[in-house]
Amino acid sequence: MKRKEKSNGKVEPIGIDFRELSTGFQGERLEQLIRLLALNMDMDVEWAGRGSDGGRDLIIIEEITGPISKEKIRWLVQCKDRVQSGKSVHEGEVPDISDKVIQHGTSGFLLVTTTTVSSALKEKMDSMDKRRGGKIKTLIWDACILEQIILRSGNQEIFRQFFPDSYKRLHAIKGPLEAMHVLRAFLPPEGYGKVQNVLENYIATPTPYLTSAVNTPVDIKKMKIDIDTINMILKGDDIEGAAFASLILPEADFMSIVRDLDDTNYQKCEEFLKIVIIRAADPIRILNSYQYLVENHEVTMAQRAEFATYLNNDGLEVMFGDQFEEWFFPEMINNGSQYGVYDKIQELSSNTVIENIDITKLIFRAEGRTNVKFSGTFTMDLELNFDSEPIGNYTCSGSFEGEISEDGFLLDEVKVDTSDFFGE
Repeated sequence: MKRKEKSNGKVEPIGIDFRELSTGFQGERLEQLIRLLALNMDMDVEWAGRGSDGGRDLIIIEEITGPISKEKIRWLVQCKDRVQSGKSVHEGEVPDISDKVIQHGTSGFLLVTTTTVSSALKEKMDSMDKRRGGKIKTLIWDACILEQIILRSGNQEIFRQFFPDSYKRLHAIKGPLEAMHVLRAFLPPEGYGKVQNVLENYIATPTPYLTSAVNTPVDIKKMKIDIDTINMILKGDDIEGAAFASLILPEADFMSIVRDLDDTNYQKCEEFLKIVIIRAADPIRILNSYQYLVENHEVTMAQRAEFATYLNNDGLEVMFGDQFEEWFFPEMINNGSQYGVYDKIQELSSNTVIENIDITKLIFRAEGRTNVKFSGTFTMDLELNFDSEPIGNYTCSGSFEGEISEDGFLLDEVKVDTSDFFGE
């Protein structure tokens, strides 16, 4: 991120200002950014479990297609946001790279930072890289490379979402015609037409802008889609037009509109959110709208399942991941017999008791606009007994598949693998 000196002595960023990421827990927003960038580049994203610091390790799966064959590379990703201190990431902050790669079954290690890396760390990672005789693939996305990726044309929505101030600065609108041009790029034709009718009320004398570079000053703020514009559209009961126009607002302004609308017209807010969920392209906008809808409105489970199909895999995990983990253990305890679980584990002793279940992998995916499927794996800790006397403990693995329906979570299949207990 380069900066230039302003006339008042303050430093102004020239490119993307990564300081806009530094909200909440350190590095959390950077991690969210990388997840969305990877998904937007048609790569799969997984969680590998909890690390020693309580955070989850991120894995990105890249598929490279050549003229003869395909190769899948699993990258273990670590994100280091150091923009506030401005310091580089040093070698001591990224220990045991080889061990971590082996632990998670990946073939590559990607380090992402909002600054740069020390020469010692770069040399260490270079020495480990396959291209230089090492055993794994290594890659560094520093601030410069990260900026280039974010500024690619296909990532404009992500750029706008995570860096609203930088986006506004780099896409400054200099006049009403340019404002209308930007809107045309963002909105579908029907939405653009409705918003255009509102904006044209602000243009008193548009003709000079077609012929001259020197014009009478115009209040540029009035030429942008802002909260006042959305509220004006809503007052005309054009909820669909307001929903379309809101798609280009920064997230903070969008949520402000939602909360105000919820206070003044509960039903109108619900309809507004449902349209945004269906029409928005930004995964975070869809997630925030869905979350607000289900947490603040009386939405049936059937409606939750229907609108959940618009969430991406990441959003589905946010909305349903913790709920599923809380539901799965008592479901196995109370209803495991209907899935054949107890038939399997009772082969191990005369009285086998489930002590704990840990989900090791959980993936949600929407199948079109029909339903949401889930699948995953787990480990099950068992206490083995002969009659009522404990004779030992055993941990087995298993897998499951199911879907989200109007009745909640439905398991289609549960498999338990006890083959190693019998030496098979």
